Amino acid sequence: MNRRESIKMLAALGASLALLALAIESASKKDIDAAWLALQSSSHHGLVDHPRIVLLRNDVLSLPVNEEYKNLLLQSIELYRDHITNRPEYTHDVGWDDLEAIQQATLSDMGER
Repeated sequence: MNRRESIKMLAALGASLALLALAIESASKKDIDAAWLALQSSSHHGLVDHPRIVLLRNDVLSLPVNEEYKNLLLQSIELYRDHITNRPEYTHDVGWDDLEAIQQATLSDMGER
């Protein structure tokens, strides 16, 4: 392969990467979530690594609370992971974020026990 062919290939590769970056940049959150859900099977397999679940687990682990309560929160994440990934993402001024929602669900479950 000569220099001219190499430059043409690099230019084509660059154009392809630019189109991919543009497609990712223009994708909405809803499109990204829909694509993520399409990759998941009908069972719970794969939701363990969903970005919202990972972020929520990290948030729970960083809370300044006792280990028993953290364990209850982590159990609730497993129990309600389908609900977490399917619910809208709210800002603090609109509704409960995922951490607040899982805390409320956990407290409600504790009250029912």
